[in-house]
Amino acid sequence: MRKIIFLVLLILGAYYGFKHITKSGRLDALLDAHSEWEWKPAFEYYLGKFYVICGRWARAIHRLERVVEKYPEHKLAPVAQYSLAGAYEYYESGNKRRAIEEYKKVIDLYPDSEYAEKAGKRMSYLR
Repeated sequence: MRKIIFLVLLILGAYYGFKHITKSGRLDALLDAHSEWEWKPAFEYYLGKFYVICGRWARAIHRLERVVEKYPEHKLAPVAQYSLAGAYEYYESGNKRRAIEEYKKVIDLYPDSEYAEKAGKRMSYLR
């Protein structure tokens, strides 16, 4: 029983600690201060996708924008750009103009990626 209580407290502590560090902006400062961490693009991307799943659109957009701005050559950049466009498409009942702009960036910046064709289809649908 003690182990279960300890585990629950550990999970709650981690959750609220992480929530505080992201809201206060300390997470961005920490990630920016350590350029040697090679896992940062993936961390930011998957955190952005987690926020998409949770419907936290503003936070998702912030994380995905950081990926495409700070790591445009990373292998996750095309899917991050595509996901960013999708987040704009669904954020606040849809920002179609901004979503189309972001889908266009997928085509312009990553024409050889599998997401370029998908972006073109989404743009056609939104117009």
